[in-house]
Amino acid sequence: SASVTFNVQGLQTGVEELSAEPADPAYETAFARLQVLAPADVQLSVLAGANQVATLGTPLATPILLRAADVNNLPYPGVRIQAAVTAGGVVDPPSALTDDNGQASFRWTPSSGALNELVASIASGPAVTVTALGQPMVPDGAVVNAASYKPGLSPGSFATIFGANLAAGLPAQTRVLLGTRTVVPFYSSERQVNFLVPADSSEGTVDVSVSTSMGVSTAVHVAVANVSPGIFFDSGSGYGAVLTVAGGKAIEIYGTGFGALQIDALGLLETKLPVDALVAGKPATVTFHGQAPGFPGLNQIDVLLPDNLPAGDQTLSLSVGGLLSNQVKFRK
Repeated sequence: SASVTFNVQGLQTGVEELSAEPADPAYETAFARLQVLAPADVQLSVLAGANQVATLGTPLATPILLRAADVNNLPYPGVRIQAAVTAGGVVDPPSALTDDNGQASFRWTPSSGALNELVASIASGPAVTVTALGQPMVPDGAVVNAASYKPGLSPGSFATIFGANLAAGLPAQTRVLLGTRTVVPFYSSERQVNFLVPADSSEGTVDVSVSTSMGVSTAVHVAVANVSPGIFFDSGSGYGAVLTVAGGKAIEIYGTGFGALQIDALGLLETKLPVDALVAGKPATVTFHGQAPGFPGLNQIDVLLPDNLPAGDQTLSLSVGGLLSNQVKFRK
């Protein structure tokens, strides 16, 4: 038999070259390519056990079965999966190594809390969340403007509800109850529901609850005002939903809650109440305030920027009907 020398070129993520060079020249050198993946390319998936009904003090009927595999769907044996559950719950074992099929199993006893979640993760890799179902719960102050996240509603605006068990594993069955009216949300998850407030909603106070296949949440009392101006923004950076247009001389701002609409001279839907803008703390000229064409609930505010405004990050806020929106950042 001839001795063989293996050579691997490179130690970085990507495609690597592997060669096997025999000492005897009578044999040919063999070449192959290997795909070297980063730890984040190993994904966790839930094979069984998600969206079971939680019963206090009773282990879920089906264990939580997880699988570790790469982007090519190849299983990863011997990977340690850590599992943590919400306060009061118990998971057994707290960590486990995947078997030859890349799978690991956990027995979960949920707590008595409103939200029961199991979060599984691997070192230097992603996490996956498993939910045990319960009755929906909406806390006070959790019904907010979808852009600013300030409590309250206004007719014709986008709104968000934060809570627990808001989808019950079946988002298509989630409904928002506004007094005696039923509204179908356009987005539902276990912790968040987004919906369009009917434009003909009455001002005052309304009882809001969420209905799922697991029941109806206890109603919370929410104020309904004619306006609740909010600018959409990224909570991590503070930058708003703002587009720079007209060669950097103007901006388009997107928000919700700017009030009732009417048709202007150009046939566009504008807000009945005027909108004022502050850019870098100074008044700026608003050239349009109304509905973004074709998108009910989404307001578009066009503003001319001051001539002497320097380049870089700037602050922005809007007001309508005497109410001030949230302040956001934009980059000129």
